[in-house]
Amino acid sequence: MNFWMNMENELKDFYSRNCNVRSEGTLIAQTVKSLVRNLKQGTAPGFDGITSEHLKYGHATTLYDKLASVYSAIIRYCFVPDIFTI
Repeated sequence: MNFWMNMENELKDFYSRNCNVRSEGTLIAQTVKSLVRNLKQGTAPGFDGITSEHLKYGHATTLYDKLASVYSAIIRYCFVPDIFTI
């Protein structure tokens, strides 16, 4: 399962449990880093052209921080931006 699908499944599970309540739940960069570390190699890039190897071997701490912030906001406000749906 790729990173985005895994994250999407986690978010859907969270929504199903908390759809009527706003949450203060947050993801931390370390969680995102752990998910990225478990990505399969050699898979096709997403619509943005980014491969799992870019995320995995880029060691971009700032990227992990930003992704954690984005996903935390999605969880907190129970809103997924349209750009996330393909």
